[in-house]
Amino acid sequence: NESSSDKVSARRLPQRQLARYLDSLYKQVSAPLAFGIQQYEEKVSGSDKLSSEKVPQEAVSMATIKVRKLKQQAASQKAMRQALKKRWLDLSYEYWKRTSVPFYALLFILIGLSLGAILQKGGIGLPALISIALVVILHLMNVQAKKLMRSETVSPELAAWLPILLFVPVAVYFLSRVLKK
Repeated sequence: NESSSDKVSARRLPQRQLARYLDSLYKQVSAPLAFGIQQYEEKVSGSDKLSSEKVPQEAVSMATIKVRKLKQQAASQKAMRQALKKRWLDLSYEYWKRTSVPFYALLFILIGLSLGAILQKGGIGLPALISIALVVILHLMNVQAKKLMRSETVSPELAAWLPILLFVPVAVYFLSRVLKK
């Protein structure tokens, strides 16, 4: 039987240490196995139910199964940690994205007012086309920033603010053109 302290300590160990732990556990299981088999053989020597040749093989297979089960648990815990990390990244990104939304509005107000002042002639076609193009570019930048965040290239905070940081120079450029007029 596994003690509960063995289960708890196995859950807390990092991946490399877990492999070492499993190897040492296998050694702990197989070392006393010889002594246990010897005692078992003495008890069962007169019994016809089990032959003494089957006992070591069965004991080794049970120990192997136990080690295999521990390795599967370690792999399962690793997958669960990765899923939790992905979930945390998504939630963190969503939080920072929601805090950056008011700045999107401010940015588009600045760009829209600047475009309206610059392109006074020509109707609403060209300013509308430029605005739609800017929105599409911003959306593509958001998608790329989220991909970078998921690949852990950038932090969730930077991924949420990156499109705004890249669009600020565009807004400043349009605003400076209005002020020069």
